[in-house]
Amino acid sequence: DRGWVRVRTEGWVNEDQLVPLDSTLRESPSAADVRADPAGMKGKLVRWDMEFISWQRADPLRRDMKADEWYILARGPGSENAISYLVVPPNLKSSAESITPLSRIVVTARVRVGRSAPVGVPILDVESISKR
Repeated sequence: DRGWVRVRTEGWVNEDQLVPLDSTLRESPSAADVRADPAGMKGKLVRWDMEFISWQRADPLRRDMKADEWYILARGPGSENAISYLVVPPNLKSSAESITPLSRIVVTARVRVGRSAPVGVPILDVESISKR
């Protein structure tokens, strides 16, 4: 009705069986792909299963982040032994703070920088985050 669709449903579905509406997330690039093509990956949306390592606060060394911006140091995605910085916006910070170190997390994020200066790790802007 004028652009609105009525939907009714109730039930349980395993989280692994759900695919985001954005079909580009079905085959997310790896961290190696992001680092290999930093310009081409900028702005791309990814959905990664990662390991939460620790909370960090950006310092002047992190030139691709704002001063004092909160981010998660994470390893992955999947079995990749790669480090990424996951910038957490203020509206998600309180829910993300409940995640303990070495927990598995599922992150949907947009690539801010494919190879950050000076260490060359990807920086992603988190859009959603949940404990696995």
